Amino acid sequence: MAGDLTNIQAKSEAEDWQRRVERRQKQAEIDLAEFEKREGRIDLGAAVDGFLTGLDFDLPENFEEILIWAVIQYQEKHNVMKGIKLKIDDFLIYRKTWEEFQELYDRGEVINFMTRFKTISRSKLADLAKLYFGIGITPGQVPYYCKMIRKDWIDRQVKSFTDQTLVDEFYDKHKYEESMPVDPHEEMYDFFTEDDERREKIAKGYYGIETGHSWFDTGVCLDKGQLVTIAGRPGHGKSTLALDLALRCALNRQRVLFLNLEMSKGEVYRRALANTNLHEITLNSLQYGKVNKQMMAKLGEEFLKKYELLTIQNPRSCTTKTIMDIAHNYDVIVIDQLSCLRDDMRKNETKTQHYGRITRNLKTIVNDFNCAVLLCAQINRAGAHMPSLVNLKDSGSIEEDSDVVIFIQQEEEGKNTNVVLKCAKNRNGKAGHEAKFCFWKERSKFIELTK
Repeated sequence: MAGDLTNIQAKSEAEDWQRRVERRQKQAEIDLAEFEKREGRIDLGAAVDGFLTGLDFDLPENFEEILIWAVIQYQEKHNVMKGIKLKIDDFLIYRKTWEEFQELYDRGEVINFMTRFKTISRSKLADLAKLYFGIGITPGQVPYYCKMIRKDWIDRQVKSFTDQTLVDEFYDKHKYEESMPVDPHEEMYDFFTEDDERREKIAKGYYGIETGHSWFDTGVCLDKGQLVTIAGRPGHGKSTLALDLALRCALNRQRVLFLNLEMSKGEVYRRALANTNLHEITLNSLQYGKVNKQMMAKLGEEFLKKYELLTIQNPRSCTTKTIMDIAHNYDVIVIDQLSCLRDDMRKNETKTQHYGRITRNLKTIVNDFNCAVLLCAQINRAGAHMPSLVNLKDSGSIEEDSDVVIFIQQEEEGKNTNVVLKCAKNRNGKAGHEAKFCFWKERSKFIELTK
């Protein structure tokens, strides 16, 4: 009898929670309609950027609270606790809650909205949902909030310091990016688990990261632990191909970060929507405002729901150090492009040495964090012929450090341009083979012609 009452109570609470979420969604729709009525057309770039990264709107100041919410929201589905390196003492307000989270995680118990927390009441959960539901927090943002929590802790510790040198040393010693010691037994277990998954994929005809392009899946075989360079002349479709692959990887349950360093944020989101929408809406229509606001809202909603594992960031300045700080939270990192990375040049360092140091840092990232990095790079002029490895611009180290080098070459100009992709280098597979794709510019996507 007592068990039945407990089940009835749990079911009632779950239904109540669902009703609260639905009310919150309806209120968000009402707020959006009122905003549109008052302000007119919504800036697609700002709106989608806000949903995907949360960095273009006012960020919540209570980083501890928002991290707690993010873990409750995403832990069961994305296992965000695995990459978090915070200590209990880093927290000021939610120490006991974080300690409880760590205990639940260590015991392998589920952390979600239905978990009976000792340190968070049901009313507090409802308050968190009221505050943060719909502001666009993604799993990819968790490292950012972790970093801010550690920064707050450091700020509290150095308040009494009078020497700026001591402050800087303390920051360097205790900053969040310090890596934790690796458990060799866990590494071995992870290797055998990944090897089993790899065998299952090979049995299906491919291994590595599935993209849906048979040439990439069975010929090139993109995989974690690889630095993949996509090289070509300006305007030949490097950025579009990189975005197309990022979208396909995210659709196949990979956590993807697209670092947009070359295009404007509006341009990259319009390309993403043109690539993924099911309504035959072209890039031209999105570019020149030919889509009404109701359809734009529908496109944004469909995109966010379907590509929840994709994080698009438009940083003003990005270095390999910045990428290293967040790499542990992603399976695939796409960088558009090499020349836009802002690593400082050292004294008496040549441009070739500078780019060589960048590619070595990227190679270190893929090895240390077991992720794939797709890097767009320019080539020197190669005329009308397919370029080769000697045409890679500014650095021979690109060829040396890359596991895979893919060249892209257009055959002719037009709305739908045929391009040839050539795998010029493949450290773990076959090199020298080519494939023909149609570069559908109006939809910002690539269609494989030879399979």
